[in-house]
Amino acid sequence: MKRQVLISTLLALAIIMAAPLTVNAQAKSGASGAGPSPFGEDEESYDVESSDTRDTGAKYDEALPLKKKAKVVQKKLYNRKFRWELGPYFGINPADSFVFSIVEGARLNFSFAEMMGVQLVGGYMQSFDRDDTTLLTDTVDNGGLEIDEDFIKNSKTQWFVNADFVWYPAYGKFSLASSVIVNYDVSLYAGAGVMGMDNGDLAPAPDIGLGANFYILKWLSLRADFMYYVAIAEDKRTKFTSTSGSTIQDEGTASEGGTERGGTLLRHNYFITLGVSFHLPPK
Repeated sequence: MKRQVLISTLLALAIIMAAPLTVNAQAKSGASGAGPSPFGEDEESYDVESSDTRDTGAKYDEALPLKKKAKVVQKKLYNRKFRWELGPYFGINPADSFVFSIVEGARLNFSFAEMMGVQLVGGYMQSFDRDDTTLLTDTVDNGGLEIDEDFIKNSKTQWFVNADFVWYPAYGKFSLASSVIVNYDVSLYAGAGVMGMDNGDLAPAPDIGLGANFYILKWLSLRADFMYYVAIAEDKRTKFTSTSGSTIQDEGTASEGGTERGGTLLRHNYFITLGVSFHLPPK
């Protein structure tokens, strides 16, 4: 009788000790795909990973659904060092109150370092009078006054050429439509050049600008720019002048009227442009 009780006790202890091992083995089998999932067929599968954070050393073992994981690109795919950028652009110059201009041109850029480069920018402008200018001119003509057009507006800018130093402070990526990763870089540049007027005059023109490239391929990108130019020109508009003087003996003031031209004029131009850029050699 004592022997049977001892045997029964040993068997019970063996069953109790073996139960946790069996459950653990089944859980591992289900997680590795060797057997059925303990959560049932309708449950989502989870990819459980433990990763170290370099900054804090903390470990994250939270289970995330596979469909909620984000794509991460860790390598900079579009390098600039010792590469050329060449491309046309089109845009508008809405700065003038009397004239609306469309600009088309090209840009040549060379990056002698990953974050620095130089560029040469040129453009030609086609200008059109705004409605206010036409209305003012017609009013003056209908009044019988023969006034030079320069009395109302200054000379139009026809073309420009500038050389700039370029700095690339930012490079990044963003997800488009949750599936396409778009690489881009941002550039800041400043320099000086010359602007040509429709009357043949030349004006020095310092400039600053902001640009952004959105890469389609390693050798092709879409480019958007905001460029600001200041042409230091001579004021060609006609201005009325008058001189007056008086003495103690004078009962009134004698005045003499006239017109004059001249003086320095700062012509502000800002261009909003879109274009494409070819990055050579392809890498």
